[in-house]
Amino acid sequence: MKKTFNILLAFVLVLIGILFIRSAWVGDDTYITMRVVDNFIRGYGLRWNVDERVQVFTHPFWMFLLLAGYIITRQAFFTIVVVSVSVAFLSAAIFILKVPRTIPAVILTTILLALSKSFVDYSVSGLENPLTHLLLLLFLLIIFQRDNFSDRDIYLLSLLTGLATFNRMDTILLFLPALVYIFWTHRSFRTFGLIVAGFLPFLLWELFSLVYYGFLLPNTYYAKLNTGVAELALVKQGLLYFINSLKWDSITLTVIGISLVFSFAQGKAREKLLASGIVLYLAYILYIGGDFMSGRFFSAPYFASVFLLIRILDARKVKYTWIAAGAFLVMGLMVPRPTVILPNENDMQQAIRDFETFGIADMKARAFQTASLMAWRPGVEIFPNEKVTRRGIRYHEEGKKVAVEGTIGLVGFFGGPQLHIIDGYALGDALLARLPVENVETWRPAHFSRRLPEGYIKTFETGQNQIADPKLALYYDKLRLVISGDLWTLKRWQAIWGLNTGQYDYLILGNG
Repeated sequence: MKKTFNILLAFVLVLIGILFIRSAWVGDDTYITMRVVDNFIRGYGLRWNVDERVQVFTHPFWMFLLLAGYIITRQAFFTIVVVSVSVAFLSAAIFILKVPRTIPAVILTTILLALSKSFVDYSVSGLENPLTHLLLLLFLLIIFQRDNFSDRDIYLLSLLTGLATFNRMDTILLFLPALVYIFWTHRSFRTFGLIVAGFLPFLLWELFSLVYYGFLLPNTYYAKLNTGVAELALVKQGLLYFINSLKWDSITLTVIGISLVFSFAQGKAREKLLASGIVLYLAYILYIGGDFMSGRFFSAPYFASVFLLIRILDARKVKYTWIAAGAFLVMGLMVPRPTVILPNENDMQQAIRDFETFGIADMKARAFQTASLMAWRPGVEIFPNEKVTRRGIRYHEEGKKVAVEGTIGLVGFFGGPQLHIIDGYALGDALLARLPVENVETWRPAHFSRRLPEGYIKTFETGQNQIADPKLALYYDKLRLVISGDLWTLKRWQAIWGLNTGQYDYLILGNG
């Protein structure tokens, strides 16, 4: 029996590995991070535009992993794919080897991991999701394998939470209820010290961020959450994000829902704490209006929910696990684009239409024909083969200095460091990110356009502040001192304090 179980495990791991390799793709957003990585390698520092210190990425830990790979390869696409697939496979392998204890549980786990579009697509997309999955899994294994927590356990749990926060700040919500509970049940100055020690990598990054960038939060926070869009409108869009997932990837939210019901109804304290973290994170997704990438934000809560569900079913009769496996197999294969079938040209066109209509799309289907491992061919000269890639190459060949763009990743990476990109959606632009959204009635998730101030383009063409509005020009002088001035001058630190405490906000009112 044990031999059969081990053979099954090996077979399942091979299948998961093949699935990840076949599914690997790279979205434009990943190349936003890769331009920072490339600029760092060239000696410009962790910058998007080399004349400014602006944090355009939300995942510092993941960025450093990509940087480590890029130092070795100096090849962006395969660095992204290899790092993504490796971390994704590691997290799935540890899950399969450590969590299910019976043959039907292994089969159910495989079905759940392999047929969730959210989990598969964003484990191998070049984004930070697989690292979040890995850190979350290690956290859960400690939580559920200990009856009592030693100082070492508390430190490790805090470290994993801190690293997950370092990887992406909002994922702390998944860990928070359990960590707070552990602190409360072991409350002491020593426990507090252990938790602070665990968060040290994140805290050091925050210190670096304040010194280097001038702000504790990434620029994307101001671009995406500092919008002026009504909260009710965001919640309505968030509901659409949930509905979209149910349509294209019904297994993901179904499993999340079932695991939450069982955990709160029949689970012990630890199950309920994890379930509470999942609920917090889902509420956050709803509150911010979801995302334009269908299913992206559901992969981590789904991974945790699968963990809960397998534990719940493993404690019950085997027949219930077989029934669940059959039901979820059918559900996972009945969706419009199952994970085991690669997207085609029609899927790409449908994704484009979905984005234009709802602001949400299957971004893997959108990019797969031009930016996936399966689309790559030996000897290809331009890859990913996108219009923005070719435009970036043209900018580089022409020696273009300033360009206004919306989709900024590929064009920025291939445009080279001499190109300053003014990002209409403000992800990479510190001033525009702090201006009100141009039209709060017509917006898409994560795409909040800003009107370019008069004289803004000339400012970068000439190197002198040419902004026509005197108040906005004064604000930009303060901001430019922070993002382009010498790090340690007194005037810069006065500007950092003023900008972070809102002392200059009156200068930008009415500039949307």
